[in-house]
Parts: sequence; structure tokens; C-alpha cells
Amino acid sequence: DAVGAKVYNLYHLPFNPFSITVTPESKPMLPMHIASTFRETLATAYNLGEKQRATLRDSIMKAYELKGIDKAFPSTWGKTPPVLLDVFNAFRQSEAFKEDSLYSALTELVEFEIFETDSNKTMPLYELINGVTVINLQGYDTSIQNLVVAITLDLFYSQMQVNGHSMIDGKLRQLKKFILVDEADNFLKLGFSSIKKILKEGREFGVGTILSTQFLKHFDTQQDDFSKYILSWIIHKVDDLSPRDVRNLFNTDNKSAEDELFSSIKKLSKHHSFVKLGDSTEPFYIKDRAFCEIIKESDLLL
Repeated sequence: DAVGAKVYNLYHLPFNPFSITVTPESKPMLPMHIASTFRETLATAYNLGEKQRATLRDSIMKAYELKGIDKAFPSTWGKTPPVLLDVFNAFRQSEAFKEDSLYSALTELVEFEIFETDSNKTMPLYELINGVTVINLQGYDTSIQNLVVAITLDLFYSQMQVNGHSMIDGKLRQLKKFILVDEADNFLKLGFSSIKKILKEGREFGVGTILSTQFLKHFDTQQDDFSKYILSWIIHKVDDLSPRDVRNLFNTDNKSAEDELFSSIKKLSKHHSFVKLGDSTEPFYIKDRAFCEIIKESDLLL
């Protein structure tokens, strides 16, 4: 209530992973690109094999076909797209159907009815994210949580590109959206491509990304070092902090300054932090505004 947030639970999320947003700059064979993105995300989450990946792609394309959507003819892309249940039914009716890990993955998503089952009740994700929008992942298996995050970011990335570049005013660039991934370590280590693409390309589209986690080591995974995509840091008291981290993050130019900053961070109290913005070489100390303070302010406004 304090921030006017809309909260969505993992039941009938009102957006469709298979929706098609058509613009003059749309890629040729756009439905095939959408199918390939979903295939790779599900394959990463459930470690699907090559045959399963091909079967999933074919099932998605069959579901588009049954809705009258032809990958080669943009004039058909405006028709009502299939939903996940349609893809699942196409899979069950295919000659390649078997009760394997692909079946288990699709069954889990369909039976929990994570996504809206009626395409006419969905909306573009960019329209849905108007103000503070929360997708509540609590109460679900970790694999489901991570898959929903990945699918949502896949869709966000495609619609980010469709909505075009943000405006520039001198050295300032318009910010349209912010994505916050809480407990980001659970997601970063899995190797989904969507978050890296948004981190690398988001600025030109006016999209900022906040990754929140408890240890600096979480940013360096087996697949990638996400810290190299991050320009600004807010550092609270960090248990695994090392002098080397201070040197790399804050570009300290001498041992004395490095030691002083390291000691100061280790002594930080709750709701206080050191901030490094962009390419600035000087960190600064701030008192954070705690959520309880926002609640108090909203009460005063009411």
C-alpha cells in the first residue's frame, strides 16, 4: 500500500509468453524467434536434450499454426496467439510425445496454471509494468520460480526492443523501467541469457536493472562475471568483502584509502551504505531510507 504496488501471484499471470508484438521493424519469421527463445529457456531450466528441444519448438509452431498464424506471413501475426495450454496439447498430439522431462516441465507449468489460460485476458508485459509491480514467487518450487523469472525477462527483453530507444537530453538519458531481481544469486548461477542481454543493452532502451544479493561472489558465476556489466554499486555491510573487492569496485588509488574504506564498510550499521555511481572515482556514504520510513510517510500523506 505504501508504494501503490500491484502484486501478482503465480496463478494466471496476465501476460502470454507466446504473444506477438508486431512493428514495422519486426524480425522476419518472428513466431519462430519466439519459439526458439522459449525453447532455450525451458531447456536451460530442465536440462533438455536436443530431441526434446526440437520437439518443443515444433509443438510451439504447431500451436501457432492451429491459431492461423504463419511464421512467414506477418499479415497473420495479429491473430490471437496460442497460450501454454495450446502448446502442451500440440505436444501431446505429436508423434514425438513421450512422458519424459519435457512432459514433466510442461505439465508442471500447465497444471499450476501459472500463466493466464485465455489469451484474450492477457496484456503486453510493458503495459502491465506500470508503477511498482511485484511477481510473488513464494510457495513454489525453486525450479518453477527461476523458470518464471526467465520467461518474464525473455518477454520483457523482446518488448523492450519493440518499444524503442529512450530519449537523450545532453548527458542525461530517460529511464522508462527498472527491473529488480531480489536474491539474484538464485537466478544468476543458472545461466539464463535474458538477464545478461538486458544488462548489456538495457541502457539504450531506458531500462535499469538492480541485482540484489548478499555476497559479492554471487556475481561471478561459472558462466559469466556479471560484475563487469554493472557500473553503480550500493554496498552494505558485506561479510565476504576483501580489500581486493574494494580496490576493484571503488577504484581506490592507494593502499591507505583502500584500507580505510574496507574498514568503514565492515563497520556499517543497518540502513547505511557506501555508494559508487557510474564511472565516479569517489564513493560516498549514505543513510538508506528504510521501508518502515516509507510506510510512515504514506500514513502522513493519508
